[in-house]
Amino acid sequence: MGYIFWGYFCILFSLHFTIGSIQLDLPPDFLGYILIFAGLRQMSFQSYFFQRGKPFAVILAVLSFLQAPISIFELSVLIGTILLLLLDDKMIRGICEIEEKQQIALGGKTLRTVWNVKVIFSVCMVILWVAHSAIISVALITMVMIQIVFLVYIYKVKKGCEGQPWMNTKEEKE
Repeated sequence: MGYIFWGYFCILFSLHFTIGSIQLDLPPDFLGYILIFAGLRQMSFQSYFFQRGKPFAVILAVLSFLQAPISIFELSVLIGTILLLLLDDKMIRGICEIEEKQQIALGGKTLRTVWNVKVIFSVCMVILWVAHSAIISVALITMVMIQIVFLVYIYKVKKGCEGQPWMNTKEEKE
């Protein structure tokens, strides 16, 4: 879960610099998606849902590495948003499955609630963006706050998983 947390952290708290016509992200978003992929791979023996989330992480890493040109920027943002929501869904389902198997509370239900709010605000942001609404900045600020809450609960899941004997990977058991 540590890789997943740090991956989301890199995506949420990346700094954007523009030098002339070149835009730099530090750390780059694709690094965050690679970390999420590594975390999903590490957790895939715990739940089938982590395995199913890996393709979304790979596609998002490739899309963010390529950084679409401005002419197709809106389409890539829409596709990226949908893929990220699907990735989040698989990860949350995996956490909920671990909770059921291990009979522990990691916060999966709370993450599901935050994810539902995230979906609603994502749809609202797309509508506002298409309508070129002036209140898009308020929606963006709200979305960042939702992302921070999501990250906090991922951190709590990470902390809840640390040191658990069932968290040992197959390689560690052998």
